[in-house]
Amino acid sequence: EQEMRIAADPERFFRPPYVGPSGWVGVQLDRRVSWKMVEEMLIGGWRLVAPKKLLATLPGPGQRA
Repeated sequence: EQEMRIAADPERFFRPPYVGPSGWVGVQLDRRVSWKMVEEMLIGGWRLVAPKKLLATLPGPGQRA
């Protein structure tokens, strides 16, 4: 996903120097930003690393608590 986002919009996304090799994606926040997109990226990333027990208590992807 990191490569796809950077290739699709290199003005908005970048590979952070220290955590980029681990798959993290940087987002330029000093210009017009879709906060909905940022929210979706943060929630999606958190779901990838959340403990399964905690994840099971939350609504599914795309649903609100």
